[in-house]
Amino acid sequence: MATLQPNAGAIHDAAWSPDNRLLATACADGTVRLWDTTTFKERAVLGQPGKGPVRRVVFSADGMLYTTLAGMIHVWDTNDVLQRQ
Repeated sequence: MATLQPNAGAIHDAAWSPDNRLLATACADGTVRLWDTTTFKERAVLGQPGKGPVRRVVFSADGMLYTTLAGMIHVWDTNDVLQRQ
């Protein structure tokens, strides 16, 4: 069992990537955090703290990540994000 503590306030939603290698959490501080499911260590932080809570996070079948923030849908290419880390 693992406990995630993102220091980002409440977690509003979570989603597993299609390959089960990542867990994305939608956080109250306006960020989405990507976690490695083998180690449960944080891999990336997306978004801008203070812009309002992220309410929903969903992976598409091809691994793209969709989030909702401030009434808008944001699309992230997780492969691109992780390569920049």
